[in-house]
Amino acid sequence: MRLVILMDNYVINRSYNLGEPAFSAYLESGGRKVLFDFGETGAFLANAGRQGLDLGAIDAAVLSHGHGDHSNGLGAWLEAFPPTASRPRPLLVHHPEAFHSKRFGDQEIGCAVDPAAIARGFELRPSRTPLDLGGNLVFLGQ
Repeated sequence: MRLVILMDNYVINRSYNLGEPAFSAYLESGGRKVLFDFGETGAFLANAGRQGLDLGAIDAAVLSHGHGDHSNGLGAWLEAFPPTASRPRPLLVHHPEAFHSKRFGDQEIGCAVDPAAIARGFELRPSRTPLDLGGNLVFLGQ
């Protein structure tokens, strides 16, 4: 198994990787390539490039939950890897309520990416229960 942290709020060498108060990781196991969360911006894409990773070749993505610091980078991924006839849409596994509004007081803190755009770029698979992603990787549901 390979695990690469693409984004978090702590970076050892700021001249190498970008950091933001967000999270994203890349996993490879049993030939499966999975993106776990998308960070707040597209900075995770730059960090993946620095690691030599092609995030356009993922088999699946998992969204841990619908807060913007884990989901707003979806827009950057969709812009970088628009759907084409030659590249199948990867699976996006998420909780059924991940794209519902999330509020902190009067501030929206949920995913700011248009759900219709997400559906064009991914095969959506909402799940409350565990789901086998292949390669000994399992989405655990809620």
